[in-house]
Amino acid sequence: YLNITCIANKLGDIVNGAFANSSEVDRNKSNNNDSEMITVYPLADLAVIKIVNNSNPNYLDLIKWFVIVSNNGPNSATGVVVRDIMPQGLELVHSSEYIDKYGNWYVGDLDVNDARELDIICRVTSTGVFRNVVVVSGEETDPFPDNNEDDEIINVAPASDLSITKTVSKYYYRVGDAIDYSIKIANNGPDEARNVRVNEILDPLLTLKSFRATKGNYDEQKQMWEIDALENGESAELHIRAMAAGAG
Repeated sequence: YLNITCIANKLGDIVNGAFANSSEVDRNKSNNNDSEMITVYPLADLAVIKIVNNSNPNYLDLIKWFVIVSNNGPNSATGVVVRDIMPQGLELVHSSEYIDKYGNWYVGDLDVNDARELDIICRVTSTGVFRNVVVVSGEETDPFPDNNEDDEIINVAPASDLSITKTVSKYYYRVGDAIDYSIKIANNGPDEARNVRVNEILDPLLTLKSFRATKGNYDEQKQMWEIDALENGESAELHIRAMAAGAG
């Protein structure tokens, strides 16, 4: 037996033949040769990396992603597709190249040692922890699939949009009149608002007579309305009655 180890240095079908002879007369030379054919398919080691410019954005911030795909060879890569799986809570605003509705970026062909970059701008539309995954594939066999996927994680802190509205029962009054104020606070989300504090400071020309809050407590000494928490979409009201103690 003769065992030979070799490296294929071209693509396609390769026929390897062997022929045997000796010093003696061979009465049957029909079995003195044999061959084997192998088919060598191209290999392309595709790699992808993903980078984000801000891993701790705030709610409704714009952030930018950088996706870089490269071909480490040894052959050219064809039909390269990068899929960027954008999680819910991130809204696509702009991309430097076309991405279809499934998140596919059709790169096409990549020569050995070539690289392409895709820039994506998106808006943060929710809060929490988000993992953004990117995957690359091509038509050739990839000898090292471990670098075909990458991800980045962003952490968006809780946020709440508080709005306040104040109305009064009368704009013109006489000294000694009763005046009613209504203060409404609402949480427009997206998360629960905690430790809500509303400063409700009466003018010296007004004397507090009574108050009532639908939620929380009003401290007349601090002149502060305190609410432990307001859920997303929840509202509360504070009603205050004061007496007009002076003109102005």
